[in-house]
Amino acid sequence: MAGMATTITFPIDAVYIWVDGADPAWRARRQAALDRMASSAVALHENAVNECRFQDNGELRYSLRSLARFAPWVRRVYLLTDSQKPQWLDETSVRLVRHEDVFPPGSPLPVFSSSAIETVQHRVPGLAEHFISLNDDFLLGCPVEETDFFLPDGTPRIWLARRSSRHARWRTEEELASMSPHEAGSIRARQLVQERFGMVSPYSLRHFPKPMTVSTMDELWETFPDELDATMRMPFRSYKNVVIPVLYACWMLASGKGSPRTINGVFQVLDALRGRLRHLGASLGDSNLPHKCAMIRRLRPLTFCLNDSEKARPEDRTAMLQLLQELFPVPSRFEKDIFSC
Repeated sequence: MAGMATTITFPIDAVYIWVDGADPAWRARRQAALDRMASSAVALHENAVNECRFQDNGELRYSLRSLARFAPWVRRVYLLTDSQKPQWLDETSVRLVRHEDVFPPGSPLPVFSSSAIETVQHRVPGLAEHFISLNDDFLLGCPVEETDFFLPDGTPRIWLARRSSRHARWRTEEELASMSPHEAGSIRARQLVQERFGMVSPYSLRHFPKPMTVSTMDELWETFPDELDATMRMPFRSYKNVVIPVLYACWMLASGKGSPRTINGVFQVLDALRGRLRHLGASLGDSNLPHKCAMIRRLRPLTFCLNDSEKARPEDRTAMLQLLQELFPVPSRFEKDIFSC
């Protein structure tokens, strides 16, 4: 269409959620929270408290290197933590944000649930309307453009993996209670949108950077205040929570405010042939980890994730760090001193 903008003119920020599970002060806070939960007889799923949920494997340094190298157009980078910071981080290049800065006054801090933190990440002071939400195990494999994540008019691109209709089957509360917190929270998010719009979403999300807007997050809080407040106030993951990236994506699709982009099936093949494979994911501890690492080396996808898991072995973490050092050997502007890296 004549006159339609083809370039991005608005700022885009990045927000990382990060934790160092080896920090003694943080571990003491977590143990105190676990003791309070035990005394209240609230049952926690093993997946919610497993060490892999909180372990820092050193990925953040390499994720920031990939961001500096392949997405130099990002305006500001924020690191949202429980008053923690990596020793190597250059605080003049990354803005540290405490949980106290984004959770409402009176919130039951501390929290140890990424689901809770994701409900308020859009409240980072000074955050641009358009931002990309990242975990420390999200990395970029080749140069990416603003338009990979947003349309020129500001519409977020929603990357989706199409699934069968069985994937979208309605689940009862009893069924949700038998699932891991993340799986149950993802399904609960889809069902909230289905109730609102009557639209079934046969898609799933991969573990990759999510383009988001502050205004839409505010809209979700206005629409689902009870569900988001309950998620925000739960110190550990629970099947009763809502997974925000899934709620966000389903809401954007159902409301017509997001631009869907299928990344699996034939689209994945076509993207690979064009040298623009959208995403590859691997989990530490899986038998196919060496194969997935080899594919990441060879195909250099736009984004990739090396996700920790309960099955991860020390040798898996070593292999991961070897891959990351191979791909991103050069320190970035986000690091204090290049001679200590």
